[in-house]
Parts: sequence; structure tokens; C-alpha cells
Amino acid sequence: ITLIITSTIKSLVLDSKISLDATNCFILTFYSVISFIILCLCALIFFHLSHILLTSVFKEKIKLRLQLLVVSVVGLIILSFQINNISVLLNMLSIAWLLLYIIILNYRQKDLQLLIIKSSFFIVWIAFFSITITALVMQQNTFLEYEQRKRWAKKLAEQTDPNSEALLQIATLNFSNTFLSSNFNRFQQEFSNKFLKDSLVNENFSGYLNKYDTRIYTYDSLLNPLFNDDALSYAVIKTIILNQGKETNIPNLYSYENTNGRESYIYERVILKDSIIEGYLFVTVKPKRFKSEALYPELFRQVQSLSNDFNTHYAYAIYNNNILVNSFNDYSFQSSISKNSLPKTKFKIRSVDGFNELWYNIGTGKVVVIVKKHTALLEFMTLFAYLFCTFIIVLAIFHISIFIFKTRFKKDEYKNAFRLSIRNQIHATIIMVSVFSFIVIGATTISYFIYRFHQTNEEKLLKNIQIISNQVESKLKNLYAHFSFDDALDFTTPSFGNNFEKTINEISEIYNSDINIFNTAGTLIASTQPYIYNKQLLSNKMQPNAFIQLTNFKKNNFIQSEKIAELEYLSIYASVKDDEGKVYAYINIPYLNSQTELSQEISEFLATIMNLNAFIFLLAGVIAFMVTDKITVSLSLISEKMKAINIEQHNEEIEWGKNDEIGILITEYNKMVKKLEASAKALAQTEREGAWREMARQVAHEIKNPLTPMKLSIQYLQKSINNKNENIKELTNRVASTLIEQIEQLSKIAGDFSQFANIENIQPEIFNLSNTISSLIELHKTRENIQFNWQKDNEVYLINADKTQISRLFSNLILNAIEASSNSNFIRINIYQKKINNTVETSIEDFGLGISDEMKQKIFTPNFTTKTSGTGLGLAICKAIVEKANGSITFTTEKNIGTTFKVTLPLV
Repeated sequence: ITLIITSTIKSLVLDSKISLDATNCFILTFYSVISFIILCLCALIFFHLSHILLTSVFKEKIKLRLQLLVVSVVGLIILSFQINNISVLLNMLSIAWLLLYIIILNYRQKDLQLLIIKSSFFIVWIAFFSITITALVMQQNTFLEYEQRKRWAKKLAEQTDPNSEALLQIATLNFSNTFLSSNFNRFQQEFSNKFLKDSLVNENFSGYLNKYDTRIYTYDSLLNPLFNDDALSYAVIKTIILNQGKETNIPNLYSYENTNGRESYIYERVILKDSIIEGYLFVTVKPKRFKSEALYPELFRQVQSLSNDFNTHYAYAIYNNNILVNSFNDYSFQSSISKNSLPKTKFKIRSVDGFNELWYNIGTGKVVVIVKKHTALLEFMTLFAYLFCTFIIVLAIFHISIFIFKTRFKKDEYKNAFRLSIRNQIHATIIMVSVFSFIVIGATTISYFIYRFHQTNEEKLLKNIQIISNQVESKLKNLYAHFSFDDALDFTTPSFGNNFEKTINEISEIYNSDINIFNTAGTLIASTQPYIYNKQLLSNKMQPNAFIQLTNFKKNNFIQSEKIAELEYLSIYASVKDDEGKVYAYINIPYLNSQTELSQEISEFLATIMNLNAFIFLLAGVIAFMVTDKITVSLSLISEKMKAINIEQHNEEIEWGKNDEIGILITEYNKMVKKLEASAKALAQTEREGAWREMARQVAHEIKNPLTPMKLSIQYLQKSINNKNENIKELTNRVASTLIEQIEQLSKIAGDFSQFANIENIQPEIFNLSNTISSLIELHKTRENIQFNWQKDNEVYLINADKTQISRLFSNLILNAIEASSNSNFIRINIYQKKINNTVETSIEDFGLGISDEMKQKIFTPNFTTKTSGTGLGLAICKAIVEKANGSITFTTEKNIGTTFKVTLPLV
């Protein structure tokens, strides 16, 4: 199971395109969230399933040692079949992890029944699984990232500038055979040739490829040049393509290295008309001595994921003959490298000052270096935080769903659910405060980030546009001092337009910003990125709201947010004025990187805050566990002492050395114990005195009843003797019988009181209850008018009780049954015996008058009787005997039908 789950996680990382890079929350998708949930569910399923297996297969008597032995043997068997498998190391680590897991599981086995929500230890389990899963995912991510960098290095070795190739592909779409063949006659005339070539360059290559020197060469069907800028022949160009050219992903586009080691491009097009070659067209794209990576349009940069990754995470450099010929991003690459520093193998990983460098030695004098900052610790912490929080959410949803399913939306159940214990209240309070703080701090900080970011960008743009506006005015004055800028000025004339565009490009290079110039009518007249406007991605008209603000409301500058498709960016507009303050143009600077930079900053902050929140959550859990344990231990101590309180014994006071709230509670408890002890003594004294008074009254009353007829009989006998009656002998016998009868009654009274007084003195022994009942039946069935019906199973009912008292118990019940049926000429008593669970139930049923409703509540009360004679202790004694034997006695009765007493006693 461990290996299956491990391979599942491995496949989720390596075999899918789902991003698990938690450091950049903006590239996480819905499937990333699903993946986090799947990882959590895998861990939870594994935990519960392993718990079931370990507690069922390995019983409690099996020690940890045997579990580890079994897992080790099974692991060795599995690994023995995978010697040639590249994943054997991962499987070895998985088995080692399983051994550690079993050790922890056995160590905390006493907590397993209280796991997850019922135990505070669930936080430790969540942290354990989060750490181990994070380590596994990170290991696979590292391997995936290394392979990705190797592919990038190979691609960079073949195409140095992926951005330029993507833009060249778009630019060359206009060089269709239909267009070229229909306009080929224009190439054969000098003026139209120059005009058409300039138009094609300006429309398709100017601006966004201004770091390249772009030229178009045309030749007729006989390979003769057609008014080219230089004497480059067809043969030279074709030789470069055949000998040095490398095919790109774009048809007819070849890359090659010029004499300076810089990457150049040649685009070849054969012009056909009705399958007959009319001529040839070549476009050469050579790097200029200067370049500006920032001038790449952000819109086109988004189409290449490779450049996206480079912009945010990576830097690269390309060396040709040990000389740096191209680099990207702000990493400080060496301008040249020595041969000794070249890697001996094709790929080599080096760590330098917190950066990870991948060196790719092609072996032809070219070396590609791709650099990534060491962020393993941050990535680990961030991914751990994501998984930890996902665990908490998944468990919460899981238990809430179970609770809803069980309660079936019953209000009372919900009320009971929110009646939390003190431990859970403290846990919930600390955790909720932590989560609430995280949400508030995160939302507030992100809002502040956005506000400050926009404010900083606006300030930056205001400064830039002021400087650039001054530069534009100054350059134009120097170039066209003889012009007065009025509405009649034509910006589209060739002499003016070309110089003006060159001036704008120079300013753009100096200040590293894209610039758009609009005339007073709001129409574009020059741009460093004309391709966006030529292809009508943006209108060549000025943005309406900005135009209104600058013209109607006479604002000097205006900043607003604009959008191209999904790309959102800031844009600033300002007026360009002459010396007299007259507006003759409007300047626009778009800041296309603003949204990307903001997203990156927010992503980095969220990663930090997630790590901090996970740490705070763990810390809060530990603090909550310690605090609640400290509080609940003292409360549990008080609770145990209160449970042990008994008025019949001496109750101990609690010692507490701290003068806190618990100390106040304990002080009050100790006072209560003292008061209770004093009250118990007074109550015991009162009960004893009351019992003695009641007993004396009852004994006096019971003794007085037989003494009265005894006294009267003796007085009558004495009088008869004094009167010398003749029947004195007969009278003496009658008086003697009366005296004997009353003395027996006195003896019975004394016996009952003695039996009631000695009810606590028991001598338990194991005996068969059926034998006792059998002897009682034999004793009473000698009377002719009594019939016993005894029904029982053929079993031995062994009980552990005082045999004499049990005999007295059933003797009293049988006598009561006989007396209840004494009005009948024939007395029938049913006795039933049966086994119920681990007890024996004995029922004695009579057919007398029954017990009235007003007497039912008093039937087991001492001194209560419905007969004219007797102490009223019989049933009270029966109840006491049954309770001493850990049994129970009940009765059912119906008027004029009879009464049934049921005695339940535990079997041995």
C-alpha cells in the first residue's frame, strides 16, 4: 500500500502537467487544488487502513519488534525484484518511511482511539504526513525541474532568442507568395523597390525588433540583384544558409552565428507565379551593437512559456568560444570563462553563492548556462503550508459532513454539538484567532501592496513622462529648428517621418520605455512598437478617455489602467508643447510589466504568509495543547476528588500552591469539604438519634400489642382464682395458651428486628439457587390447600450470595404470597425461573387481591404493612437482601387478579 501511494504521488508530479509550484500561487490551477486534496485523502486513507490492518492482523499481544520484522522482510522481497528498476531508491525510502511510521504508531497506540478530532495529537499526525508528502513531491519536482532545464538548455543552444523567433514568425506571415508575386514588378523599379522594402520593414519589423538590423534582398529569376542596399550576392546568402544555417520551427527561417558569435536569422522566400520562379526574396536579421530586452512587448512575451519562466525565475547566458555573447536577466555572468572551468560532461550542476547553475557544454565551443536561485527551503515550507492547511480543511469538511449525515438536520443535535468542553473551547479559540489574524493581516497587506505598487508606478511614470516629454521637445527642436509646430505640420512626410521615428527610438533606448506619439487629432504618428498598431491589436487612435482628459479638461497628464485581451497595464499620457505653450502632440508611455510584477510580489507575499500561518497554526496547536492540559489536569483532579466525596468517610482536601483562579476554586472546595464533614457528623448524629427513637417507638408499639392481652388474661386468671371458680383448671390452660401465643409473637418481633439489624452482616458463598427454592417448596407444600407450580429450565443457577439471607428472602415472598391468597379455600402459587443474559430471574406469582395504587409506592418501606399484625419489615428486608446480592426486585400487580414479585440475581 505504501509503494502504491508513493507511485501515485510520483505519477501525479511527473506524468501530469499540473503545477505544484506553491511559491507562485498565480500559476496554481483548479487541478492543483484537486491534487492537494488527493494527496491529503491518500494520507488519510493510508492512515486509517494501516491502523485497521495493524490492529487486526497484529493483535495487542504482538510486539512492535514483530511488526518491524514483517515489514522489513516484505520490503526486502519487493526490492529483490527491482534491482534493475530506476525507482528502487524511491521504494527503499518508502519502506524506510514505513518503518518509522510503524514506530510512531506503536508509540502513540494509546491515543489511536482518540485520534483526529477527539485527540490533540491529530495536529502531530497532520504535520507528519504533510512533511513526508512535501519531501516526496519536492524530490520529484527537483527531478522534473532539472529535466526541464536540460530541455531549455538544448533549445537555447539551437535558438538563442525564442522571443524573436516567435515575433519573426508573426512578422513573416505578410510575406505570402500571393502578395509577393502580385507585387514583384514593383521590385524591378528602383523607386518602388526602395519604397516597398521600407514599407515592409517598417510595417513588420520596426519597433519590436529594433535591436536588429533588418534588410530585405531581392533577386530575379536569373539570380541578379534588384536594387539591394549592398552588393551581397545570392550565392553568398545561399552559402550561409547551406553551410551555417540551422532550421528553426518556422518554415523558411534559418538561424546562424555571425562573425561576432551573435545569433542572426535569414528568411528565404522563392516567389512563384503559375509554378514558374519569378525571383527570390531574403530577409536578413542581424543584431545591432545595442539591445534592450525591456523593449520586448509583454503581449507577445506571454505566448512563450519558456520566456515566462525565464522572466520570473531564471537567468541564462550563452558563451561562444568562451566569450559571453548573450545573456538574460540580472544575474552577474562572467564576461568570459576559462577552458578549465568548462564542465567535463555535457550537463553539470554547480552551486554558487545561493544560486544553482546548470552548465550545458555542447562541445562545439558553445556553452549554455541556466541559473536558478536556491529556493528549496522556501518551496518546502510553502508546499508544507499548503498541504497542512488542506489537511485541516479536508478533515473539517469530512467531520462536518459526517455530523450532518448522522444528525439529519436535527436542531437539538446542533445545539449539543456546540456545547464544547473547556479543552475544545480553548483549542477552537486559539486556532480561530490564528486563522482570523492570518486572513485580516493577509487581506490588509495585499491591499496595501496593491495601493503602494500602483502609487509607486504612477510616480515613476510621471517622472519618466516629464523627462521624456522634455527630451522629445528638445530633440525635435534640434532636428527641425526651422519648423514652427502648427497644425499644418505633416508628420507623415518621408524625410520628417524617418528622422522622427529614429529620434523616438533613441529616446526609448535611453530610458528603457516604449513610447507612442499622437497628433492633436489623437491619431498615432510614431511608436516604438508599431507592430501592435499595424496589426490592429490596438487602435491607432488615442484612448478616448485620455484624449478627453487632455483636450477638453486641459490636463497636463493623465494616468489610467488599460487592457489588451487579458493583459492589464498602466498607461500615462502627457501633452507635448512648444515654447509658446501650444500643444502640438501627445505622448503616451505604457508600462506593460506592472501587472506581472504585482502578481509576482503578491505571490511571494502569499507564500511567506502561508508559511507563517502554518507555523503559527502549529505553534497555536502546541500552546493550546499545553494550556488545556494544564487547566484540565487541575479540573480533572478536582472532578476526581468530588466524585470520591462520601459522607460516610473522611474526604481529603486538595493542596494547591498557586494563588490563581484554580486556587480560588480549590479553596472553596476545601471549605465545602470541611462543611460537608461537619454536616455529615451532625446528620449522622441526627439520623442515629432519629433511628433509635423510631426503633424504640416501633419496638414499644409492637411489644405493647401482645402485652395487653397477656395482662388481661393474667388479671382474669387472678380474679378467677380469688373467686374460687370451679373451672379454674380449664381457665388456666386457656390463659397459658394465650400467653404462649403472645410470647411467640414477641419472639417473632424480636427476630424480625434482629434480622433487619443484621442485614449488613453477610457471608457470601456459591450455591445453586434452585436447591434453596426446592427446599422452601417442600417445606410449605405439606399444607393440603396449597399447590406450587414451579417452572424452570434444566440448568444450574449458581449465585454468589449469603445463602441464609437468600433463603429468608424467598421464604418471606412465599409467605406473603400465601397470606395474600388466604381468603381462598385453595391457594395456588406459580414460581418461574429463567436465565436472562448473565442473570437468573425468579418470579413468584400469587392469585390474591393485589396491591392498591396508593400502596405501591410504600410497599418496600420499613414499618409499612397492610396486615393487622406484623412489623412491616418483611419486604424491606427482602429489598435489602437483594441489593446486598447486587440484584434487583420488582413487582407487578392487578386488582383481584394477583401480584408477581420478580427477583433478578447475577450468576457466577
